[in-house]
Amino acid sequence: MSLTFVSKKKVDDATEESLTFKDFIRDVKKLGSYFVKHGVKPHDVVVLFMANNVYYPVIYHAVMGIGAVTSPCNPANKPGLYDPSINIFL
Repeated sequence: MSLTFVSKKKVDDATEESLTFKDFIRDVKKLGSYFVKHGVKPHDVVVLFMANNVYYPVIYHAVMGIGAVTSPCNPANKPGLYDPSINIFL
């Protein structure tokens, strides 16, 4: 899967979902605020347990924007492979 930049839109080649850059920035700010509200602090590590899609960069930039660090995990792996100390919240 790849993301393609086409005239001010980010398009997910697999699903054809897209975000304008304006929507991208808005969503990054909103999600960053959500993370802060739920206790994510600078230098925390946020595990991205998700497949690539048009929202992956939104989450990545929201995490980085608040000073936290991302750690991508392959969603095809079984949950038991990961440390039980990973806190999961939605």
